[in-house]
Amino acid sequence: MLLGIEFLSEYTVSRYFIAALILAAALFLLIRDKSIRRAKIFFFVGAVLVSSRLVTATLKVVFDRSRPFVFLEDRSIHDFFSGGDSFPSGHATNYFSFFLPLIVLIPRYKWALLILPTFIALQRVIVNEHYLSDVLAGILIASIMTLVFQRVFKMPTLQNPDSRI
Repeated sequence: MLLGIEFLSEYTVSRYFIAALILAAALFLLIRDKSIRRAKIFFFVGAVLVSSRLVTATLKVVFDRSRPFVFLEDRSIHDFFSGGDSFPSGHATNYFSFFLPLIVLIPRYKWALLILPTFIALQRVIVNEHYLSDVLAGILIASIMTLVFQRVFKMPTLQNPDSRI
């Protein structure tokens, strides 16, 4: 179904699918419980995911940076900005956009929560899909969006992760 929507609209919907599910869960909780406390957590994570993805997609078009493997393979390319979508890293942005809000909510597990997004970001550099600056820019975007929406939603940390939300 998503492929059909993407074909008809010429817009990649599947990149926003997880964020849409999280936001739908927030709406469901808000309507079902009539309480904003639980829903606010889902809105926070979903808003960071969507906004980070949109900023990254926009910057990819603006910078038009070629990927490292293309730059290394094609000797006729004389600069980084010769057609591509390397900057900033969408993978790094997406993973950090999901895990940084969780770190805000559950700071007790920050080091464990940083393992997967860090490995994903490093892997993108190791396999020559991205320059280090691409990955760092993605992390910066996710960090900024997390801070912005932490303030917008006035998100407190959950000091006791075992407590009911």
